[in-house]
Amino acid sequence: MERDFLFDLYRDSWNRRGQLASEVALPLAVLPLLWGSLILLVRSAPWDGDAITLPVFFIAVLAAAVVTFSKAVWYLLRSYYGYEYATIPMAADLLAYRASIESTYSALTDGELLARQVFDQVLVNVLAEATDVNARSNEARTARLHSMRRSIAQTTILTALAMIPWLLMQITY
Repeated sequence: MERDFLFDLYRDSWNRRGQLASEVALPLAVLPLLWGSLILLVRSAPWDGDAITLPVFFIAVLAAAVVTFSKAVWYLLRSYYGYEYATIPMAADLLAYRASIESTYSALTDGELLARQVFDQVLVNVLAEATDVNARSNEARTARLHSMRRSIAQTTILTALAMIPWLLMQITY
């Protein structure tokens, strides 16, 4: 019972690993679009006008957008690297280990029962340790992915705000 429960937890934590890895597909598509928008705004802005207020606001908003964009890229990279995941031993290795335990306890009167109990306890410990390692990595990745999505949203908002003075400068100059 305990072993089945822990195996389900292990399998869920392992599957979550794959889900977290696939969660960066949309940000990988959005980040280049945001970067291209920021570059377009900078390159096409009329920098030779007389008014100072619009360019100063424009530069301030663009600078903030670049900072949040950089944070998004940083969190994207951190969501990929620096995580360790634990696996359980291969089935053949588990069977070989079980056979060695059975041969060790075979001389005892309750040897088969003791061997099964020892093997189950070892398997429960392996599953618990692997599940804990995977869950910790998943929690850290989830936090970084959340921070990345928040930074992307901030960059999108700041880019949209930068378009207001950019449009006004296009009309004015």
